[in-house]
Amino acid sequence: MRHISNVGTLRPNTRRFCLFAYKGRPRGQSSYREFKYIFLSYTSKEEKEMHLEKNPTTHVVLDVVGPTVEFLLSPGDESSDFCVLKGVLSPGVFVPMHRHPDTEDFVVLSGTIECLKITENGHEWISGKAGDFFHVPSNALHAWRNVSSEPTTLLITTTKKMGHFFEEIGIPWLGRPQMPTPEVLAHLIETSERYGYWNASPEENAAVGINMSFK
Repeated sequence: MRHISNVGTLRPNTRRFCLFAYKGRPRGQSSYREFKYIFLSYTSKEEKEMHLEKNPTTHVVLDVVGPTVEFLLSPGDESSDFCVLKGVLSPGVFVPMHRHPDTEDFVVLSGTIECLKITENGHEWISGKAGDFFHVPSNALHAWRNVSSEPTTLLITTTKKMGHFFEEIGIPWLGRPQMPTPEVLAHLIETSERYGYWNASPEENAAVGINMSFK
């Protein structure tokens, strides 16, 4: 068998495929066929060459009804399988109790944070500090609050769907926390229902220590 192949290292984003042809034996002889393999390579014009990035960011910062999120990897980035954000909770800011099918991972970069955990015997608030890692499984009830006097910064990894949700509910960050208006809250509820996300009522939040009066 004759084997012909290109030699050398393929460039990034280069695909390789094989063409082959055969030459049959004369009539009356063995049915053995001689195959010739030729490997060709090409780079698609539609494919963008990828490179490692240090500290990527889109420079998009949104106020998502209390906390702020900076999109480090956009949910619209076709080269990534997930969305990465940097979240900041100012002193006194909280995220009410909620749940969603999307998995979330949080790493505390600075400050301290409390995360709500629902247990068989009720609930508890788990404290986190810089270097701690929180994993929120699909549909797990959870909430966040910053009861300290310093801002808390979190690195958040989640689904692209959740990233698009933040894009829809967020408003431009003006450099200071903004009190949510009735219109903003109504938009949050409508968008959550459309995405299939559940939010606790003011009474359910009060039962775990979250005051939803916004006063």
